[in-house]
Amino acid sequence: MVALSFGQQIDALSSYINANWAWPSPDAGFALYVARSVNAELQSGLGDVSLSDTQIRRLDQAPVLAAAGYALALSPSSYTLAVEDAWAKGLTRLASRQPFTPDHNSFFYRPTELLGLSLGALHCGLVRPADMAWLRQVVIEGEHRLSSGDLWVQVLAAKAAAALSHPWQQIEIRSIETVDATGVALLAWLYQADDALVATFHPSTDRHNIDQELLVRCATGGLSPQDTAHAAVLYHALRAVVRGAVATFGDRHRSMEAAGTNTNASIGPQQPTDAMVREGQLVESVATNEDTASSRNIFIVHGHNDTVKLEVARFVDRDLGLHSLILHELSDKGRTIIEKFEAHANEARAAIVLLTADDIGAVRTKPKDLKPRARQNVVLELGFFLAKLERGKVFVLKEEGVETPSDYSGVLYIPLDATGGWKHKLRQEIKDAGIPVL
Repeated sequence: MVALSFGQQIDALSSYINANWAWPSPDAGFALYVARSVNAELQSGLGDVSLSDTQIRRLDQAPVLAAAGYALALSPSSYTLAVEDAWAKGLTRLASRQPFTPDHNSFFYRPTELLGLSLGALHCGLVRPADMAWLRQVVIEGEHRLSSGDLWVQVLAAKAAAALSHPWQQIEIRSIETVDATGVALLAWLYQADDALVATFHPSTDRHNIDQELLVRCATGGLSPQDTAHAAVLYHALRAVVRGAVATFGDRHRSMEAAGTNTNASIGPQQPTDAMVREGQLVESVATNEDTASSRNIFIVHGHNDTVKLEVARFVDRDLGLHSLILHELSDKGRTIIEKFEAHANEARAAIVLLTADDIGAVRTKPKDLKPRARQNVVLELGFFLAKLERGKVFVLKEEGVETPSDYSGVLYIPLDATGGWKHKLRQEIKDAGIPVL
């Protein structure tokens, strides 16, 4: 199934980044920069940008200096004043070297290094004005030295120039078909992170066409990163494009469902073709195929806390690429509540139960010992899904202090914390249950 291949390729890119992670390196710094630019969660264990004493002594080397430059840009408080001072002195030493070497083996010709140095110079408060002016002059003088045909080089150089307040030459894209897969992903990422830069391209590009082209490349040829920096762009661009496509067509499917339209009347199980992909129908066929839709349905059991309900549903639909079922949003079709509940429960592959503090209650012998409880319908539906589904496919999110059913004591719950940590845990639990997610 093509939709599953999207998820498989996203997982493969994530695994590639983890396996090839090396800090401090310009590629790792750029990967963190890409993630932060789209407000994405950093992969576990990859957010540590600290430098050992040995690495601090290596700040006279351009690659380490560039990596730390990304860290300064992402979080100026990452380093002490002593480390910032070492960074500024490293830039001073770099300024004594030749930036344009005959073998093109200097920082200027390595895009992730150039960008990391420029961002670091912008955000390090101890950089000498003379060194900042030198770096800016390097970018100005080197503009004509870079290949105009390499989109990756041009885009990263343009972002470095922007950090140094220098307007870069106009980037030309003759045809999107001539751009490689990484270049297409780079454009898709820019639309998320820096649409002002994309607006300067000639001729102008269309975001929908870029997103569609990335899906085509992924569906027909696959994505093969050459390093961590390229993998990061591919990962975040593809993840966002697939998530957006699934959400768009999922919303359409839900609207048709609410209107009582037969969503499977014109699209049944079929093998996707290149033409379908190019017309944007690939994800639609996946989202509206009856078997596929059932495999993506997640029933949301909730009480009166609409804020939590909607946040969880958005996370399921947009971040995980699944389809949340919220009973009151679905059409009645003349059925009683229990008939409607049973019908949609039968369509669910898993259930998320929200134990929120909607009621209060006490043991009869201790009437003053009131405690927050979930609604009675929530407890009833929890028991229903525990009986209907495997226990591993019923995920319980619980607010702090809410009582739990006595027969369910000892089972692990996912805490509904205000910081959103429940999202990472819920994603992992759903994946472990064998349900593909974005």
